[in-house]
Amino acid sequence: MREADIAPAQFPPLLTAAGAMRADVLPIGSDPESARAAGFAAGFAAGARAAARAAETARRRAAHEREQAARLAGEQLEAALAVLGAAARAAQARDVPLLAEAEAALHGAAISLAATVLGVELADEATASAAALARVRAAGQMADEVTVRLNPRDLALLADLGAVPAGVALVADPSLGRGEALATHDEGWLDGRIDEALRRARAALDGAS
Repeated sequence: MREADIAPAQFPPLLTAAGAMRADVLPIGSDPESARAAGFAAGFAAGARAAARAAETARRRAAHEREQAARLAGEQLEAALAVLGAAARAAQARDVPLLAEAEAALHGAAISLAATVLGVELADEATASAAALARVRAAGQMADEVTVRLNPRDLALLADLGAVPAGVALVADPSLGRGEALATHDEGWLDGRIDEALRRARAALDGAS
């Protein structure tokens, strides 16, 4: 026989593309059913491990996003409540310049408070926000009480957090939008409504032009 007539031997692969044992290529001494079961088990285990890794990655990503949202919401709420506390103290001090400054600060903080409230609602944990409220409440008792009217949903959220600034009575007012506030005291009131602030700002700009 000539060397050119001798072809190299061809051997089929032992495993399929999925990594399972081929049904037509069995280990010596094994039966088809056992080999098929072993191949299925190996493929299932590999798929389960891949699914578990993907699920763990998704879980860690979601937990990180929730932590970031809660931290940001807490920082924003702390800043907004600081403005609210300053406005209440100014009202109780009957200091006209401070009242004007506090009213301007309330206008600027109204939109920030609305965004903060929404941020807290979206966060799974309200620990940071509750701590911010506790610090405002512990700042010191005020001589007179100021009534602050809020949207009922905003008031419910603050009540759920378990604390309010000392010396401030919160009252639900359905006529107010989310993030709006209207503070009243014995000698007047502070308007923190967003639409009124925008109206006055627009009038001031029109008068200056």
